[in-house]
Amino acid sequence: MEDLLAQHRVEWLGSLAPYMDEEDCSFANGFLDCCTVEGEPGDLMDVAENPLWATVDEFTGPACIFLSPSLRYRAMDVEAYRAERVAELGDFIGNVIAGIYEGIRASAYDAPSDYARAAGRDHQSWRDYFASIMTK
Repeated sequence: MEDLLAQHRVEWLGSLAPYMDEEDCSFANGFLDCCTVEGEPGDLMDVAENPLWATVDEFTGPACIFLSPSLRYRAMDVEAYRAERVAELGDFIGNVIAGIYEGIRASAYDAPSDYARAAGRDHQSWRDYFASIMTK
């Protein structure tokens, strides 16, 4: 299997290949599953909506990829998420992160926003934000 990956990894990554740490990406069931994305957000906008992201379960990299509409949301119950985070991050930080996740799922942080009044402008979408830094 490793020989097959070594031979075809770049081809299988397609237009994402220039932005990947090739040694830190893995495939599951024949599809990209886990990766580290390298590059500046402005440089990544062209590939942020690539449908190849749809199979990625875990990645490290800029938020413009994390916010890609091609990525899928995998809902987890709080205890499963807590167990995963504690295993990955340790007891203290894992429980802190799980507590934040639990609050988000319970809508504990939902509140009316006075953003437009405070900022003097409407809120900017992520797409508009990343497009604006692309041109700088």
